[in-house]
Amino acid sequence: MSNTGTSLLYFPIKQFSPRFGNCFFTVEIISFTRKKATTRSCCVSDVIFYEVEVKRGRMAWRVFRRYSEFASLFESLDKEDISPASNPAVPFPRKSFYRTYLHDPVFLELRKNQLEAVLDRILTAASTRSVAITHCTAITSFLELNETH
Repeated sequence: MSNTGTSLLYFPIKQFSPRFGNCFFTVEIISFTRKKATTRSCCVSDVIFYEVEVKRGRMAWRVFRRYSEFASLFESLDKEDISPASNPAVPFPRKSFYRTYLHDPVFLELRKNQLEAVLDRILTAASTRSVAITHCTAITSFLELNETH
């Protein structure tokens, strides 16, 4: 389903209802999971994926994103006329350089909540500024809003 030409309006998860129709969507990071992945140096290591549930009208799908993908989204929004950095109320979580955090469920839950707050802020800012989310390729790609599900 392509929504070219259709504006999408974001609602926080607590305000969303599937009755709103396909022009409305919400997101929620529902979990995180540790998986083995090959890195650029061809080594296998543990990485964390965050499971993001996207609901659009009565449809729902899940995308799996790493911290680095959230960071890329955050950085790319300056180019798309949505600058979340201008609103420091919810700062982007810092990168952790300690691999031991990959095994700390308290840290991972906190990181999940922080990423969800940042994503909520980005989407709320895009909706309240009347920026057509369908024209923000970074957001639509990240959430797979233009994909058939």
